[in-house]
Order: sequence, then C-alpha cells, then structure tokens
Amino acid sequence: MKALFVGLIIMILNLLAPPLADSEAGTGEFDRTLPGDFVLAGNAVLGCPPGPAAQPCRDSAEGRRTGQAGLNNHHSMVWLDSDADPGTFNSSSARVALPPGASVAYAKLTWAGEIRARSTGPCARSARWPQGDPRGQAVSLSLDNEKKSDIAPGEFTLTEDQRSPIGGDRWYSAEADVTDELSGLRGDRTVTVGNIWTGQGYDCFGGWSLLVVWESSDMGDTGDTPEKRVVVYDRHQRVDRKAERALLAPPGLRVAGGQTRIGITAYEGDRGLVGDTFAVNGRRQAEPKVPYSRYDFFLSNAEGASLPNNMSVDAKVVEAGPDIVRPGDSEVALAFTGTQDSYLIHSLALSFPQPAVSARTSVDRPVAHAGEPATQTTEVRNTGGVPLDGLAVDMDLGEECRKEIGELAPGDSAEVSCEGTVRDSSHQLAARVRGEAPGGQEVTAESVTDVRVLHPGLETRLTEAPAIAVAGQELGYQVELRNSGDSPLTGVSLAAEGPVTCAEAPAELSVGQAETVRCTVKAGEAGSELNFAGRARDELGAEVGSEARARFEVVRPGLALEVTGPDAPAPPGSQATVTVRLRNTSSVPLADLKVTGSPASCAREFPRLEPGDSLVYSCRVLAEEGATVSLSASAVPALGGAPLDTGFAVSAQSALRLAVQPPPQLPPQLPPPPDPPAAQPPSAPDPVSPPRAVAPVIPLPQPVAPPEPPEEPEKDAEGPLESPAQTAGFIAVLGVVVMMVSVGALSSATRGSK
Repeated sequence: MKALFVGLIIMILNLLAPPLADSEAGTGEFDRTLPGDFVLAGNAVLGCPPGPAAQPCRDSAEGRRTGQAGLNNHHSMVWLDSDADPGTFNSSSARVALPPGASVAYAKLTWAGEIRARSTGPCARSARWPQGDPRGQAVSLSLDNEKKSDIAPGEFTLTEDQRSPIGGDRWYSAEADVTDELSGLRGDRTVTVGNIWTGQGYDCFGGWSLLVVWESSDMGDTGDTPEKRVVVYDRHQRVDRKAERALLAPPGLRVAGGQTRIGITAYEGDRGLVGDTFAVNGRRQAEPKVPYSRYDFFLSNAEGASLPNNMSVDAKVVEAGPDIVRPGDSEVALAFTGTQDSYLIHSLALSFPQPAVSARTSVDRPVAHAGEPATQTTEVRNTGGVPLDGLAVDMDLGEECRKEIGELAPGDSAEVSCEGTVRDSSHQLAARVRGEAPGGQEVTAESVTDVRVLHPGLETRLTEAPAIAVAGQELGYQVELRNSGDSPLTGVSLAAEGPVTCAEAPAELSVGQAETVRCTVKAGEAGSELNFAGRARDELGAEVGSEARARFEVVRPGLALEVTGPDAPAPPGSQATVTVRLRNTSSVPLADLKVTGSPASCAREFPRLEPGDSLVYSCRVLAEEGATVSLSASAVPALGGAPLDTGFAVSAQSALRLAVQPPPQLPPQLPPPPDPPAAQPPSAPDPVSPPRAVAPVIPLPQPVAPPEPPEEPEKDAEGPLESPAQTAGFIAVLGVVVMMVSVGALSSATRGSK
C-alpha cells in the first residue's frame, strides 16, 4: 500500500513538472560504423566508513537493504584504496569485459567529485579534502596492475557546476581519451583508477566510469560481427528538480531497426530517493538490474563493480527495441527527471544496428582424408533491421557451388547446402554471401569453416640396437613409436618376427607424442636381422604403420695363454724367469682378466684387453727338481662398454715343467790310508827335517744368490721374455770344488812322500 502511495505521489509530481527543456547534443566526439559495439564499467572511490554504526550503509551497498540507508547523505564516506599504491590517496577497480577477439577502437575515461569552494552543501561543510584542487590533480590508470599511466592536467578537460542548489554541493566532471593507454586491453580485464579528487564526509561522492568501443572482424562460430554505428557524446548536465532532455541526432542517421543500445554515465544517484527517471522517445525505462524500478533509475549501479550500490556512480546500458527506436528514425530523444534525487549526467553513448547479413558455414565431415565426399552447409541470417533481397551464397566445396536465397526479412535465416569432394588443400572452406538493402546498399558476409584433412603417420625407430653380441647373450632393443602425423592414434601395437619378446606398446599416441618399447632376443636363437613393425589407427579408423630393421653380428670370444721358461736349464736353487703371454684371439674386448695357479707369484689381474692385443709379463720360479708352472686365465667379453656377467667368461690354461741343471759331479773319494808298519828296532835317529808347509783350510762359500724383483708385463711383446742366468753362485761352487780337490790331492801327495 505504501509503495502504491509513493508511486502515486511521483506520478503527480511528474505531471506537475515543467515541460522538458530541449538540449541538442550536437555532433558526437566519436561516431563510427564498425563490426562491434561498446561496453561500460565504473566504480566509486568512496565507501562506507568502518564501525558498527555504518552497518546499514554496508548492507545497502551489498544489496541487502534499501531506503534511507542507501544514501551517502547519512554516512561520513571515506576514501577507498584498492591498489595499495602509496602514490594514490584513493583508488577502485572494475572488470571490463570485451568479447573474444575484440580490440579497442576508442576508450574514454570520465570521473567526477565534489568542489570545496563556494558551496553550502553537507560535503563542503564537513569533508576532509586532499591537497590541491581537481584541475591540478593527475589521475592514475592501471590495467591488471601491470601498466600504469598518469593522466596529467592538460590531458583532460574538466567542467564545474556554475552554481549549486541551496543547501547543496557543487560538482565537477572530467574526461580524457585513454585509447592509447588501453590499446592492449583484451578479453576480461581489471581496470583500476585512482587519485580522484573529492572530499571525505557526509553526502560526499567520487568515482569514475570507462567507456570502451570495441571492434572485431570475426567473432568465431557465430559468423561475422554485425556492424553497428556507435556514437559517443560528452555532457555535464546536472539534474535537480527540473527535468532535462537530450536530443541525439547523429548526422545522416536512419535507424534500420533492431535493438538500440544506450549507454549512460551519471554521478551521485541515491538509492532510496525516488522520482529520478529516464525515458527514451517518451517511454520510461526500467533500471537494467532492478527491472521493477522505473522511479528510481539512478541508484549508483555501475557495470563491472563488485557492489550493486557503490553510492557514487551509475554506468549502465539500456536496450530499446524497434517499438521505441523505430526503423527510419533519424534522432533519439532522451529525458531525465529528478524530483527528490539530484544527479549529474556526464556522457551518453548510442549504438544502432546497420543493414547487415551474417553467414555461418559448416561441413558434415570436419575431419576427412583427401578425396572423400563431403557436404558444405551455410546458414544465412539477416542481422540488420531492414529486409534484404537478392541474397546468394557461393561455397568453396564444389567447383560450381552457388545457391540462390532471394529475400530475407529482419531476423530471418535460410540454409543452403552443396556437395563436393575434400581436396588435400581444403583446410578451410569459405562461404560468401551477397545481397542488397532496399535503398540499394550492398551487404556482404563471409564465413569460414575448418576442414582437417588428415595426414596420419606412425614412425618406428630404433633408439638402441646392439651391433655385436656373444652367442646366448640377451640383446635389448629400444624401439621408439612416434605419432608423426596430424591425427591422434589408437590401437597402437609393436610386433617383431622370430623369437623376439617386446613389452606392451602404449594404447594411444597423441600428435607428436613418442613412447619407447623394449624388446629382447637371445643371440643365436634368431637370425642376424630383425624386423620391428609398428601399427595404429587414426581418428577415422584408417590404419597406419611403419617398420624398422636391425642387424647384429654373433661373435665368439677367445683367450690364449702361453707360459715359457728360460732358454737354458736353470741352476738348481736359482730363481728362474718364466714368461707369461695372454692374447685376445676374438673381435670383442675382454675385461676382468685374471691369471691364477701355481706358483702364486705368477698370478696377475688386468682390467681390459682389446681385440687382437697381447699382454706379456714375467715372474720368478725357484729352480728345483720337478718344478712346474701351471696357470689358468679367465676373462669376460665387454660389449657396449660394460663387461658381461661371468656366465659368458672365456678361459685358457698352460703348464710348464721347468728345466733344471743337474747337480755338479764331485771327484771319487780316496781310499783310507794303509795301516802303519810294524815296529822296528830303534835305529839311529834321522836327521831332523825342516818343517812342512801345510795348506790353510779355506771355508766353502754359500752358492745362494739374492732374489731379484719380478718384472712388469710387457704388452704386445713378440716371444717370451729372457731372464739373466743365475750363474754367479754356480761358478763360485765350482771354484770351491776345484779348490777342495786340489787340496785333497796335495794332502795325498804329501802323505805318500813320507
């Protein structure tokens, strides 16, 4: 009942209001026909103060409450600062959404706030103000906090109220062309604006609005973007209790029909103060986001802002159908009323549909092989506001593929098809539409559809393939399967001839993907040539495949061992030199060579022996009767730089009986002396003989020679190494024996002479 009463009062006030004052908008600051449109966004730089007393303010800002709580009159508004930049004293952000593929054709930033001087309003009386004034304050503009621009004084125009109503505040508004600053704007982005000069306090406002005109030649699946004429106007029109009117008449305008979009930027609209209205060609419009509200149109609702009531800025779009802005109209009349609420109209934008046609083409086989049949279908739609005639479509699939459509009313569509054959070069199929508007204006459109002509491919390649192997050795092959075509592959498999075992191949391979499969075979169980075959199917089920071949050689490792003694028999008890020769008799390297046996002094270990090479070394053996040298050698083949396991070891044995000189022959032992003769009677004593010289007793030397250190092996030596004869002790013994024989003979001779 209360709402009905309020509505009745407003109707009476509107009826009693003075006639609308005409205000010719003149030529727009931007006027262009393009495949695109405009978007609006904005936000406030003042917000509700903190504390529990301001909870009704926050409730209204977030859309939970209406009425007097939605007025900034009752709250000491404070600066917001969303960018956390010490260079800005206030800032706020909004989302600007452009369609995919659209670019900026024109961008205008507007902002507004309070003026401190010569005003009796609540903000002027109570506010806390920034330094300077609006004319000298640079404004900060950022895009996703990445690109920051300062719009300095001289780069923007500023307009002030010439007067303020009794008890009200004075306002200013400013605008700047920011097309260059936002040239990189694409898609859905965040725009942040700061340093909007205004006061903080009761009934204070401050905010900004951004209008972006976008254009695009192709909007993807929906066909070409319909052309529209976009006109942008600049204003500074304060609306109090007096109704205001703007007559927008772009030069040469002739409305074709369809939806006319009207963009409005206004400041200081209060939610909860009714009586503010907006009319198009005499028809009152509902607030876009509050459809039931026809008597509270300006309520600080801005596109792109996070709050439904920011308490400072209106930035919104109204759509008027052909029943409001009629085909053939050459002007659009806008009307604004205030009554209880006062607000500031700053800028306006219009977009009108033009005579236009769109096309959308498709093919029944978007993926095909060259030479396969296909059908191309094109939908033609009249996206303008006037009938079109003489429409015809030319399609690329066939040589003679022209289809006549004729006439299409606004909004109507027609579909035509053509059959043909997919060519190898038919990666895109175009459809071109041509027609004529009633005034003789030609309209055209073009649409392109992609036809993926498949060139599937599967590459089979060996990334690891042994070229040589020992019989019985397990060979490992790394087989790479790579999708080398332009189609995903399924049912991937790998097979090999003969007793070859392969791991399971991946079931699928995306374009460009490569996977490795390991296969094994024992050398000797299969031939020396292997064939690996990869197979798969493309996304249309066609089979693809390739093969890789490998060859290997089966070798048998061999090792020879030879032990040789000195050229002459060694003296007994001496250290005879024995020569040991190891030879790699195969075509593969041998590793971990070990020589074992007796004597232990002849044992050795060597890391590696290349094919055909020899290792020669010597060792010392005690020369004694029955002395023998018995040695065994073993090694493992080394393929691919690493030794095989011991199961593939090769061995060799060699034995030698050492030749030892026989012991020296001593002279025969003399018989014992005869018994002394019987006693004779004493006789005259013999004359005394002179004393006889006796040979001195000479001790026998010991025929033991000092041991010599073992010699190092000699690689690739020809024949056995010779050892020096151990003869020094032997000669000494012979000398002693001769001496002993001489001394014995001398003693016998002496005894015989008695």
